[in-house]
Amino acid sequence: MGIFSFFSKSPQKLEEKGDIYFTSDKFGLAKLEYEAALKLIEKKHPDDTILKEKVLDKLKNSKESLARQHLKTGDELVEVDVLDEAKTLFSIALSLTEDPELKKTLIERCNSYDIEILDGEGNDASTPVKEPAPRSFGNNNSDHSFEILCATLPEETAQAYSSYGEHFKEGYIALSNEDFATAAEKLQQAMADCPATNSLIPIELATALTHLDQSEQAIGLLTLYIQDNPSSIHGISLLCEIFCDLKQFDLAHDVIDRSPQNIRETLGGVLNKGRIYFLENNYQMAETSYRSALDSIGWNDDIARELAMTLNAAGRKEESINIYSELLNKCAGCGQRPNPLDLKAFADLSFEMDDFSEKTLKLYLDLADNHPSIRSDCFYKASMIYHNTGNEEEFKRFQQLAEATE
Repeated sequence: MGIFSFFSKSPQKLEEKGDIYFTSDKFGLAKLEYEAALKLIEKKHPDDTILKEKVLDKLKNSKESLARQHLKTGDELVEVDVLDEAKTLFSIALSLTEDPELKKTLIERCNSYDIEILDGEGNDASTPVKEPAPRSFGNNNSDHSFEILCATLPEETAQAYSSYGEHFKEGYIALSNEDFATAAEKLQQAMADCPATNSLIPIELATALTHLDQSEQAIGLLTLYIQDNPSSIHGISLLCEIFCDLKQFDLAHDVIDRSPQNIRETLGGVLNKGRIYFLENNYQMAETSYRSALDSIGWNDDIARELAMTLNAAGRKEESINIYSELLNKCAGCGQRPNPLDLKAFADLSFEMDDFSEKTLKLYLDLADNHPSIRSDCFYKASMIYHNTGNEEEFKRFQQLAEATE
């Protein structure tokens, strides 16, 4: 669970969440979602080979993209003489990639900085490897997996997690692997190891308990945690999410309403309040909450984006597309790359409103070119635009492309 997702727990929804992370260049988070989707496929749909292969392909792409990202970041760290962190990233990248050229480059980096290359991380008979040196982050697979997981977290959170000891590390890895029973056991031990009331361990333990259908225990744990940490947006968000999953929306609202004013007025507090209204299908109050926040704090992309989602869910597509247009125009005005999710939402709304113009077609083709995880859907929408404009040849061609990239 996390800071309030709108996604149910199904392989398709986990895959969709991975796609969102991938298109935002958050490859580590995408990898975790695709891995979780695969585990759920094995558990619930073991015979669905088509879905499994599709997610496996996306997982491979996310790992390769993450490896290249780590290589780039590692090289940048070398330039400023931050070698320990760079070595960690090179080693993690080598464990992720299957691309021969990238492996060769990473092995050269590892050799240059005396980084140990473990079996299976890219050695072959033709590649000279220096004598192994100790890794700064550990010498086993659990250390390696934990480093990968922490690489997706904010720096302050990652540092805290690294200080919680072996039981936490084992529990956090088990949680990411959806081994919730082991996660709960290890995280309970970690709480005994680190009894500080401000640690983040109870939040991860509550997540494991929720997945074990022990929501009452999770609620009790989070309630006590928030009493000691009333300004913890992570604890507040997770407790709200649990209540929403249970359809106990009044209790979710109560969590926000009883939180300190400085939390209610933060971005996290505003988004939580709006999302509770959204999930109970009270789009009018969600809109009021988001618009009030925009009036009081000024323009904020995250709030505006969720307002656009709310208006779309309420059937007010024209107003929704206008907000997405503002989001995209702001990016154009300041020179930043547009958020691909905003581009996709704008294109989809245009399509739903029967805008089959060259502009909408170009949006889908550009998205397909730049974001493989949504390529099939973009090709399908492009094919329908061609169909609606009478170009049957291109309609058939893009139908085939959509099917080939599923």
